[in-house]
Amino acid sequence: MGRGAQRGYYCYLLIVACRQITYFCRFSPDLLIKNRYIYLQIFSGHYFLNSLVMSKQLDRKSISERLMSSQRDNYHNINSVMMGVTLAGGTIILLQIIMKMPGSWALIPYWVTSLFALLVSSITWGRGTLLANSRGNLWDTILPLLLGVFEFLLFAVLSPDNKITDGPYKWWFLAMLGIMICAERITNNRLEITNISEDFSPEVQDLGREMMGWIKEDRFGTRIAIGATTVILIAMYSGLILCDFWNAVIPLPFLAMLIYIMITAEKQRKRIEQVIFQDEQIVNTGESE
Repeated sequence: MGRGAQRGYYCYLLIVACRQITYFCRFSPDLLIKNRYIYLQIFSGHYFLNSLVMSKQLDRKSISERLMSSQRDNYHNINSVMMGVTLAGGTIILLQIIMKMPGSWALIPYWVTSLFALLVSSITWGRGTLLANSRGNLWDTILPLLLGVFEFLLFAVLSPDNKITDGPYKWWFLAMLGIMICAERITNNRLEITNISEDFSPEVQDLGREMMGWIKEDRFGTRIAIGATTVILIAMYSGLILCDFWNAVIPLPFLAMLIYIMITAEKQRKRIEQVIFQDEQIVNTGESE
């Protein structure tokens, strides 16, 4: 009998017992006294008390499981809030851009790139948390929250109703620069606190080393993006990029980079899936033989 069926069964017993007790109290108190031991057994059953009356005590195993999933849950919770708030704001900004067309056409590439930046965060965090254990620090909360703020600003500065005399482009790249710096710090922090021999069992240490290589590639890519964004900002503030056409073209290389990161992260996630499930199949085949 499954756990759900057991709960239903004991709930049914409780209802029957309550109805019988009510009946005996009203019409036959003697029968209630006679059958008191039966009802005592129903109410004092070990499973019933543990599952419906008393909360389960915390033990070492329960706390260990919570610790193991704490960093994963932390990133997932931040990502969920960040995605909801940012997508809501981004949708409102998109409606404003559409209503101001055709004068706001140059903002469309920026909006699409902002959306892909949000998707990249979600996909790369989803890949990274698959191999994350309880090891973490305060930066694992601060940096993702800051990154979420900058991602919201990517959309917020694109509003056509903003009173920005020189356009939103400089502010958008400043927000993108903030995202890249936060991403670089997140990857660097993860590299510093991860210990392959302590964080991974021998059977998956090779996969852990692969993961560290992926994080190093991410860090290298973000550092290149930080440099490119800085150069673009210097060019903009120097007056070298002025017309709407070039302003609309500039975010396209960032869009291409983000798409590449998404595809690569998905391949890496499938690599994790392949290694883990392949090992399970080998173990299961050995046991069946």
